[in-house]
Amino acid sequence: GGREAYNHLPVITSSGGPMQMEVVVLGDIDSNSEMYSVYQTDKPQGGEADVPGWEQWEKGIVYYMKNRKVVGAMLLNLSGRTEDVRQLIRNGLCYAHRNGEDIEELNNAIDLGLVNPTHRHSAA
Repeated sequence: GGREAYNHLPVITSSGGPMQMEVVVLGDIDSNSEMYSVYQTDKPQGGEADVPGWEQWEKGIVYYMKNRKVVGAMLLNLSGRTEDVRQLIRNGLCYAHRNGEDIEELNNAIDLGLVNPTHRHSAA
């Protein structure tokens, strides 16, 4: 019982389900937070999806932010990037500004290996 700070960032993982996705959740995930998604779809960009929603995602990340600072993330089919995301949250990455829907600092924060990624921003 010393006064050592506990700074481990918990991780929750899940896989399967109707969408057959591997999901990794880290940090503070709150649907009332500002969110920014970077993802690759299994449909050509601009094409019509058969089913709306998450089923279009092949892999990607959703960043959760408070006051422009990343406080949590959800990885979809990118579990190999868990430690990178954990470090990004610990480092307290903040974005300075956004250009329309794009937040450049988050687009380039981690090499996700996505092909023709889509970006989506939603304010709290």
